[in-house]
Amino acid sequence: MTFNFAELSQEILQLSTSAPDGDTFEEKLSALNNTRSELDYYHREALLSLEKKFHQLCSPLCDQRSSILTTANVQGFWLKAMRNHPLLSNLITESDEEALQYLMDIKLSYFEDVVGFKLDFIFKPNPYFDNEIISKSYYLENVKEAYFQNLLFDRTETSKIAWKDGKNLCVKEVTKTQRHKSSGSMRTVTKTVDVESFFHFFDSMKSPDENNNYDEEQIAAIEEEIHIDLELGNVFKTIVQRGYDWFTGKALSYENFESEIEDISEGDFMDDESGVDESAAATSEEENDKTYRDMKEQQCKQQ
Repeated sequence: MTFNFAELSQEILQLSTSAPDGDTFEEKLSALNNTRSELDYYHREALLSLEKKFHQLCSPLCDQRSSILTTANVQGFWLKAMRNHPLLSNLITESDEEALQYLMDIKLSYFEDVVGFKLDFIFKPNPYFDNEIISKSYYLENVKEAYFQNLLFDRTETSKIAWKDGKNLCVKEVTKTQRHKSSGSMRTVTKTVDVESFFHFFDSMKSPDENNNYDEEQIAAIEEEIHIDLELGNVFKTIVQRGYDWFTGKALSYENFESEIEDISEGDFMDDESGVDESAAATSEEENDKTYRDMKEQQCKQQ
């Protein structure tokens, strides 16, 4: 949906200046509050339209960055950028690092007719999966009942990862020996169990609705997972937009970043006590200098 402020300005002005309905002061204040909610809806539409337009204008910068990284044959740019983000760093295992070395680019796009965005992770041929592109799409809703700047989560849709035999980083096989209750004979049982992996990010999610038979505790847990998942989607938007700053670690010095991370990391998301990967947060100048030297050496080899 395209937001045309010029066409809606008169309607917005009329809404904001009209006398509220009601006989008592409470009824009038309630009417004003409802009008404000309607104006907030237009506010969100304006912000969404501006965000999409600005992204379109800045897209050539992302294309140039991709070209530079490809020409210079820079390895591990996106892995290092992700490692330098405290939230993403906690998701990446050692096994994930090996697979993420093949990540060439991350692209962001916005939907035209619905609210939401799409992330495309572009990989070189690798020994882990057959996908060249693994995508994740976030579908959101802008409704007048939403509070202030909040968009409502609807669902995510993701690519199915075509794992190569024995290379699925999200699971492992566990073998157990069991004794038969009546005969006492032994048997060996092998089953597949989930393990920690960044690639669980590509699991699809859907907001619970009234048709689901969930209790309040289950709904709360799902909503917490949705909150974290949507926050990760927004994190990747900043990674795409400011990839070099995350690669160097400069983005960690952005104002109020630490306080935002602490708020997000409360609960079950982080396993460590601090909630922040201190090694990532304390990226030293010496490490960055080494990275620059490595990049320069790679560029010289290409010339």
